[in-house]
Amino acid sequence: MSGLKLFRANTTNSGMTEVMPRLAEVEADVQGLVETYMEVLL
Repeated sequence: MSGLKLFRANTTNSGMTEVMPRLAEVEADVQGLVETYMEVLL
């Protein structure tokens, strides 16, 4: 994930918070799994 920065919407103050690289890696893995198995999950 070099060069890629992920941000999360912060609903409490309408801002953005950068996701830490390790957490971003895990979230990207989970998102990939959800997208791959979307039909099964539904």
